[in-house]
Amino acid sequence: MAQTSSLEGSDQLSSSQASSQILTTTLLTGIRILLVDDDPDNLDLLRFLLEQNGAIVTSATSAVKALEIIVIPGNFPDLIISDIGMQGMNGYEFIQQVGALPQGQQVLALAFTAFARQENQEQALRSGFQAYIPYSALHNVLPPFLRIIPNNGQTVKY
Repeated sequence: MAQTSSLEGSDQLSSSQASSQILTTTLLTGIRILLVDDDPDNLDLLRFLLEQNGAIVTSATSAVKALEIIVIPGNFPDLIISDIGMQGMNGYEFIQQVGALPQGQQVLALAFTAFARQENQEQALRSGFQAYIPYSALHNVLPPFLRIIPNNGQTVKY
């Protein structure tokens, strides 16, 4: 998979700037995103934020359901945003299985999780995620991460 990074400590944007930018831009127009989380509230919040930016969002309430979705021809996403601590198959196992798929090495994968310890971040990156964002850092780091997602072959910049 692509280059890895941690965005937890990013202070590029204040919370108010991040909220403003993420809700007033269409920086994800046409980008296909798969959200994976066993918490419906988290799925709803992220879906709202991403769709406000023009993303085409599919969601799954488990890693098993997400794998069923992406193996259907034409359903492979440009970006996967997955929780780590899910029942059954966790996010680490899920992203390893994604990486084993033929297209799995090209997809960007973001761990979005309540697990905020350093060892969780390291394990996420080792498992195949390119970035790691704890829930508590969403407003500070999601907009900078979204700027690096390729859009029609180009990197989106403000």
